[in-house]
Amino acid sequence: MPIARIIRWNVALIVAVGFYGLATNEPYWRDTGHGPWLYDYLFWFGLALDGPSGFAADYLSQLNSTRTEVRFVIQYILWCLLLWPQWKLYHAIAMWSRESRRRQMALYSLALLVTVAGGAAAYKAWVYGHRPSDLFIDKYFWFVRIGGIACSGVVLLIYAYVINQPRFNPALEGGLPPAGAAQPEPLGFRIKTLFNVGRNILAVCGLAAILVFAEAWFSVSQYFWQEKEAEEFRLSSPNKEYDAVVTIQEPGAVGSSTVRLYVVPTGIPFDKRNQHYKFEVLRSNSVVVDKLKWRNDRTLIVIRGLQDQIRQFDPIRYDLRDVVPNQPVQEGWRRVTVLIQTDESS
Repeated sequence: MPIARIIRWNVALIVAVGFYGLATNEPYWRDTGHGPWLYDYLFWFGLALDGPSGFAADYLSQLNSTRTEVRFVIQYILWCLLLWPQWKLYHAIAMWSRESRRRQMALYSLALLVTVAGGAAAYKAWVYGHRPSDLFIDKYFWFVRIGGIACSGVVLLIYAYVINQPRFNPALEGGLPPAGAAQPEPLGFRIKTLFNVGRNILAVCGLAAILVFAEAWFSVSQYFWQEKEAEEFRLSSPNKEYDAVVTIQEPGAVGSSTVRLYVVPTGIPFDKRNQHYKFEVLRSNSVVVDKLKWRNDRTLIVIRGLQDQIRQFDPIRYDLRDVVPNQPVQEGWRRVTVLIQTDESS
């Protein structure tokens, strides 16, 4: 299998994942914080195949201080550019190792060293990612990036084994002409090259379309798999101006319950068709209702443990009775501020 074809297929994969991330607004959610979903699994798969270039591209993109969308695009452009030297290095090492048994043993030692050292570093990253914190932490950020480098040792071994098989390397059977021999390129060959380029572009577009369809299918299927959301707890503010409403939605088959916190004007019953329940303030797997408290009519305190993960949090909730569509926020609009604390003494 030619090295150029392997690079093209890896570029196609990375480009498809990048377009899918832009389509699902991943740059925003990366800064806001979220749990793993389809994009993350595809990104992790790309790191498993192309860990060194993915790690380098991610690190270099962070040196740019522009907007999150620009950093995201720069990351994937760098990743595609770095694929060529990465796989060329793999190819050079594989070709070098086939010359003697001693060189093969050196290749095995190198791959083992990279895998073991990377695995140890990935374990440290896992422990570091699961440290207690008041803020949202991407627990898998450093783990998957360092783990991708650890996987590079395995990928290198697999590539060296495949490329040294006679069916993939005719040179082992003497089937290739001398390296310096000139080879003409007829018109049919050029037409075929253009056809292959067009086919690869269509393949990337098709893969991106499949990923977007999969995301839409996941979103819709979750709606049908989960049970109906129901109100569990309601706490009114001191002067009965607003209510803090906690709802729970049980999974239909597998998974964890989804708990949501809403802030609505007092007396409005829970109904997802009501505009006041369109957006939640907090979404998580648990909310300790006994520790919810109002500091005043405009400030709600939520007590959470250090290990509790937050899927979504919007600390400011404007009163929809004051909000005017398509208008900037006005100073006079009523709003409720939601604060998260780790203990009641703060």
